[in-house]
Amino acid sequence: MASITKREGRPSPWQVRYKTPDGQSRRRQFRRKVDAERFAATVEADKVRGEWTDPALGRTTFAEGPTDEALQAAATVYRLAHACGEPPTKAVEDRFGLTRSTAGRYVAKARERGLLKQTTPGKAAAGGLD
Repeated sequence: MASITKREGRPSPWQVRYKTPDGQSRRRQFRRKVDAERFAATVEADKVRGEWTDPALGRTTFAEGPTDEALQAAATVYRLAHACGEPPTKAVEDRFGLTRSTAGRYVAKARERGLLKQTTPGKAAAGGLD
């Protein structure tokens, strides 16, 4: 089970500690408690459903670009967030620890590869394929 602790005097005081399905310890920091709680709940729910994806999959160098696995995972996170009424690109950003612009590039690449529907810029698509 994920745990949330507050670390005083830090720019991102809320820390989530959790275990991966293979038992490795991980942690992630957040500025807001509500974001830490959402992340912890999402991690635990994903593990139960067998849908947990390693955030490290999204970390590649600029020259390499995102892997196919990372784009597939980003598309899944995007669709889930959209279905839940949350900002989908923000969900990709949070889930994989990306900057806002990098998360946007992942979403755009996923669209280019047909993993997400094409949409009007600034408007989230319903998520799935056409």
